[in-house]
Amino acid sequence: MTKNPDLDPTLPSVVADLNGKYSRKRLTLTIAFHPDTRLIGGAVHLDCEGGKQDWVLGRNLPVFSVVGDGRGESVAESLGDLHISRAALRLTYTRNCVAVERQSRACRCQVNGRELADKVSLDTALLEEGVVIFLAHRVVLVLRQSSSRRGQGALPKIESALRGSSTYICDLKRQIQSVAQSNVDVLIRGETGTGKELVAAALHANSPRSKEKLVTVNMSAIPVALAPAALFGSAKGAFTGADSHSVGYFEQAHNGTLFLDEVGDTPTEIQAQLLRALQEREIQPVGGRVRRVDIRVVAATDAPIDGGSDF
Repeated sequence: MTKNPDLDPTLPSVVADLNGKYSRKRLTLTIAFHPDTRLIGGAVHLDCEGGKQDWVLGRNLPVFSVVGDGRGESVAESLGDLHISRAALRLTYTRNCVAVERQSRACRCQVNGRELADKVSLDTALLEEGVVIFLAHRVVLVLRQSSSRRGQGALPKIESALRGSSTYICDLKRQIQSVAQSNVDVLIRGETGTGKELVAAALHANSPRSKEKLVTVNMSAIPVALAPAALFGSAKGAFTGADSHSVGYFEQAHNGTLFLDEVGDTPTEIQAQLLRALQEREIQPVGGRVRRVDIRVVAATDAPIDGGSDF
């Protein structure tokens, strides 16, 4: 896997070489928010080849491809919100420019936070960055110029709570699908709230270890004094109050997957103990004997960490 300097670091993604060149320009319209949460992440691709193109955006058109069952099966849905006019906006594409025109007596519309009274022209730079369209103070859409890739294929059928059918999500799911079957440890990178835990869960659910436990640990929340016992367990009588043998997170995940969330915020005092466990797959419960564990480690962080195979 190689570093991709153009990858948005705020999004969780497998960093890998993607074969094939872009062949067709198109506009991608994605549902970023909808009162019916099933529709969030739905997308429609508007082909820009062949000169001038026109599309109506409203309550019933266009039809979006929405992931309906969490396994990659897509269903066709319109926005369907009664507060949105049947013909709210007209999108007209001409030579790398899109005109967005509010139709007569249409519902209120905003483009990139500005009220649209009549018409606005969007150039390539704006379209590549992504334009936010707000309809009737109810639905948020993102319009972006993208490209279809040769041989991209259908949305992969994987067990996942990841929503959406955009080019980015399709690529992410394909890469999860390819990495999940291996037993390598994985580091997921991304800002808080971008879905790193969903990626970790998808990796586990589609791996040979899926029938075993996925144990999640927030490394930033473990008190330093309790860390050895919490991570590796403790023997009966190892310290005051240890009335019975306790099983730590590493042992709980035996034969399964251990997800170390916020690993970049691991207290310094814990790091040496953690490193040996990760390298040797050996743990020593407090007051107990060394034992081996069979686990796959998936870690996540929003901190700048160099090296490793990133997501």
